[in-house]
Amino acid sequence: MFSRTPLRMIRHVLLGLAAALVFAIVFGAVVMLAWNAVIPDLFGLPPLNFWHAVAILVLVRVLTGRFTPGRHGHHRRFSRTFGHRHGANAALYSAWWDAEGASAFQAYADKQTGESGRGCGHH
Repeated sequence: MFSRTPLRMIRHVLLGLAAALVFAIVFGAVVMLAWNAVIPDLFGLPPLNFWHAVAILVLVRVLTGRFTPGRHGHHRRFSRTFGHRHGANAALYSAWWDAEGASAFQAYADKQTGESGRGCGHH
């Protein structure tokens, strides 16, 4: 599939761990400060420490299933992988997606579910 050297893979893993750490520190602090500014006075609940705020972040991400890159994750993932390897075709794919992608997917979803206009929540 991809020919990556072990050193490059280790670098990617370390960068991913560093990004996760920065995410946890920044957003954990934001959640902790926001909670402690509002929730104790409003609902009488105890203030959070930093680790509880990080745990809430993880819990929310697990419960909402938000480990994908957004609503159109397949399109973005396709653009990153396919577009990187197939420059000209990536532009064609992007133009097709903008012009027909959503409606073509909706027609497919309607055909699969046997329902007109109610397939997967798109109209």
